[in-house]
Amino acid sequence: MTRIVHASDIHVGTVEDGRLAVLADEINALSPDLTIISGDLTQWADRDEFVRAAHFRGLIDGPVLIVPGNHDIDPHNMYRRFFEPYKRYQEHLSADLEPTCQTDTLSVLGLNSAIRWQAHWNWSHGRVTLDQVRRIAPFFEAATDDALKILFLHHPVLRVAGVTATRPVRRAGLLLAAAAGAKVDLILTGHSHRFGVSSHLGAGNHALLVVAAGSAVSPRERDGGNSLNLIVHEDQRLSIRQRVLTGSQFFDGALHVFEKGEKGGWYSAG
Repeated sequence: MTRIVHASDIHVGTVEDGRLAVLADEINALSPDLTIISGDLTQWADRDEFVRAAHFRGLIDGPVLIVPGNHDIDPHNMYRRFFEPYKRYQEHLSADLEPTCQTDTLSVLGLNSAIRWQAHWNWSHGRVTLDQVRRIAPFFEAATDDALKILFLHHPVLRVAGVTATRPVRRAGLLLAAAAGAKVDLILTGHSHRFGVSSHLGAGNHALLVVAAGSAVSPRERDGGNSLNLIVHEDQRLSIRQRVLTGSQFFDGALHVFEKGEKGGWYSAG
């Protein structure tokens, strides 16, 4: 059995330290083999926020993989944004902007979709490059037959129903095609602040799952409330459980259960 916690959009700078401790306690109580945080650990990318985010990360037991979100790039200092966009992130959180994990049971690739600018008025929208897309297939080719294959990034790869302020990451179609071709099991995303599980049927009729996490603890919860995801993989079965924060405690929320198809991919078990 493999247990993974998927959290996102913590937005330190809008959250008291006590609430961060509640989140860390919940993650540790779930005893994951790996914790994945899909971006936006800070709100304004201030140095103090990164220090607090690093302290929070240090409270989590076991391995943690993170990627930047758009809020982890300075929105005010244009020199820092254009010439040192990830400097504070790399100093305090992770030198590796696209962390990976390869074990007998897990094959995980993080992609950095947070960019310093683009030819569009809203720089919060993300982008993946052609080079990033090309890395997907060779990375997952190295996975063992039994490994759960996970790709994660901050920005959504599918349109989020009811959230007009977000849109799929640029080149989402190419990314989804590459992921399906590589027999990826899960794509984990954040940014929308809304929990969701979708099935995407790709090349060779491979059904991969796209899992979006809500905002873990910040007041920027939109209408979905604060939550994180617990993913459990055992043999031919995969469950995705939403854990919802109410007051100062997490409780079970929505549950999605899937079984492996005869030719691979994941299909609802009802």
